[in-house]
Amino acid sequence: MKKIELPRLFIFWSIVEFIVAGILYFKLPETIKINFGYILTSPVSQGNRAYIFTLPVVMFVSAIVFQALSRYYSPYLRYLLLVINVIVLLGTSFYLLQFLFM
Repeated sequence: MKKIELPRLFIFWSIVEFIVAGILYFKLPETIKINFGYILTSPVSQGNRAYIFTLPVVMFVSAIVFQALSRYYSPYLRYLLLVINVIVLLGTSFYLLQFLFM
């Protein structure tokens, strides 16, 4: 059985998140209103459902940075990027999957 490298796992996970975001975008258009200003500052305002695609993009960018930098720099940077990637993976996945149960 072929071993999957960790940077590729994060990229595959971001592709899965993008597919889930696409399904949610077309399946639940009225219930998904993401407002990042509300998340950061807590004032009530209108959100946009197209913002759901920013979550997989954030995961994809962090996975690409992890894959690009982890090969050539110190092991400490590799572990730091690994921790950051796991935090991003958990954050984006949790935020994306909560819409399935709304």
